[in-house]
Amino acid sequence: MPSGHSFISFAMYELILSDFIGTGKKKMYLYIWFIVAIGVVISRMYLGAHSLDQVVFGSLMGLSFLIIYKYWLQKIIHETLR
Repeated sequence: MPSGHSFISFAMYELILSDFIGTGKKKMYLYIWFIVAIGVVISRMYLGAHSLDQVVFGSLMGLSFLIIYKYWLQKIIHETLR
């Protein structure tokens, strides 16, 4: 049972930042995203909601989704909508 919060913090927050804010001069926000994502992982373990293996699995699933989206799905979506 992976941590859904860890999944969302790694997968969705970066997508929101890079797709809507951009990566130009505002690239610093991506560092803030990473700090927030790590904070979510630590908070889930601190509060006792998940164990280490659950948050690691959720984080890896989120990063995997992020990589698949950035390098494969995003191109397909943009080509389909043109």
